[in-house]
Amino acid sequence: MKRINLFNIIVAFFAVISVSNIVFATSIKLDTPSTSQQLAAQAKVNILLEGLTNNDITLLKASGTAFTLEFESGLEIVPGSMESSYFDLFQTQFEAAETDPNPYTGLVDGYDQPLVVNNETENSRTRVAAARCIPTSNSTDDKLASFKVQLSNPKTAGNYSITLKPTVLNNPSAGYNEDTAIDVLVGSDSTKEATDPDAYPALIKSDMAPIVAHVIFVDAINDTDQDQIDDDWEREYFSNLTKAGIGTDYDEDGYLDSVEAYKGMNPKVMDPPGQDGYDPKTDCRASSPWTKVPGMLNNMILYGKVNFGNDLAPEGSYIAAFGPGGEDDCREVVQIDHEGGYYFTIVGSTNGEEISFKLKSASDCKVYDISEKISFEADTTNEKDLSVLTSSTLQLDLVAGWNWVSFNVLPDDISFAAFFGENESKVSEVKTQTQSAINVGTKWMGNNLDLLANISNGAMFKIKVKEDFTLTVTGTPVDAEKPIVLNKEWTWIAYTPESCMGVRDAVDSVFDVLKEIKSQTASKIKPTESQFIGTLNEMCPGKGYAIKTTESGALSYK
Repeated sequence: MKRINLFNIIVAFFAVISVSNIVFATSIKLDTPSTSQQLAAQAKVNILLEGLTNNDITLLKASGTAFTLEFESGLEIVPGSMESSYFDLFQTQFEAAETDPNPYTGLVDGYDQPLVVNNETENSRTRVAAARCIPTSNSTDDKLASFKVQLSNPKTAGNYSITLKPTVLNNPSAGYNEDTAIDVLVGSDSTKEATDPDAYPALIKSDMAPIVAHVIFVDAINDTDQDQIDDDWEREYFSNLTKAGIGTDYDEDGYLDSVEAYKGMNPKVMDPPGQDGYDPKTDCRASSPWTKVPGMLNNMILYGKVNFGNDLAPEGSYIAAFGPGGEDDCREVVQIDHEGGYYFTIVGSTNGEEISFKLKSASDCKVYDISEKISFEADTTNEKDLSVLTSSTLQLDLVAGWNWVSFNVLPDDISFAAFFGENESKVSEVKTQTQSAINVGTKWMGNNLDLLANISNGAMFKIKVKEDFTLTVTGTPVDAEKPIVLNKEWTWIAYTPESCMGVRDAVDSVFDVLKEIKSQTASKIKPTESQFIGTLNEMCPGKGYAIKTTESGALSYK
């Protein structure tokens, strides 16, 4: 008896029904392992759906798919590894269709499977097709299928690509022109007649751009913590084995630490996007932190350039306009072009509202204020260059007596008179771990009258004041990633990041040699390697700390 090729049946069916012009937001992702694989490993890859709406999910309860997987030379699919709980068995589907007589009750390749898989080893590709009439009990809304890949012989370490793309038919004798691409994912709308072009909408069309993912295979490495990152690389950049691990991306540049370790990259320097192993989901530069509010009555146009110090704002930075409600009241957000330019269509309902601006830099993902503000005026067009405020301000509430403080901004003028301003007469004494200065009323005396320069070295200061006041310091942000040199035993240290951090994470780079850390009012000790106890739970900007270590070293925050 002649066997029927079910793959050809399914893809032919797609070619006939996929005529809808409706546009959907659904997309496909290849979810590959986040860590490097050993040469002999079989790596599992999931085919996931993203951006699904409730309507998409309903349409996909009766659906079909057809796609082609292509593998870089040296990589192959593990035979028989393609699985799916998303699609029901073809036999069950045909029976559910209640076609009488059922034209597919003969010997059909793949009849007892949910997917038809056509492995073309010579072309390093696999073609897949499936149809679904009734969801199975194990079905999920977002996972189409999974498969495994392995290295072919000889097995060679490397970063291997997998590409998912629309299937192309080349069968003119069967009625298909050469190079006819098939829609990737088709649904079924039970509310429409079968003859309606929108009854079988293509949720992902045949013009879908290829989806590329990567799997990294490595030779045996020194990996005592079993995170598939070489221990020597971790110690070189982090001084420990805890900062980098499975799925981490230290500098948030879209390259997991496992990728950076394998490729010999610096995990503390952001790399350009789009290289092998890049994943925008871990790239802090790839998305805006703000969303434009809907429902406003009017709009205005504003355009110009954005200055960032002596340069133009980096291309790809996000710049946003905000109403009186601050960052929850975003009126527009766009990306800076290659000439430092922006073009806003700012929405609003009330003329005269104050509009402020912020920029998220593409170079470091930090958010900066912009000095200029405007008033909203409907239906106007204005050209205005904007300037990023590259200075920062820190405010500290000092109380009468001694205060343990630190600074993450460095003013241009570090003289006591300029630093304390109108409050200088309220300050009695300033000291670091090794130096001090006393205010005797008419002048300052001490062994270093420029001791505030130690702000740039990550020093903690003890400041004695006669009465309560608020100290405001404006200056250039201190490099929060600059290592702070530690003595053996005690060191007075600053906390330089812009936001608070759990104390365990903050001291992670020196945790192996840590004995104690304390603020003015709380402390934490490490009596044994497995204990870290005490009342100090987080470190925050403006606070000063003392740390005790068993040997000298360098503390790095992140």
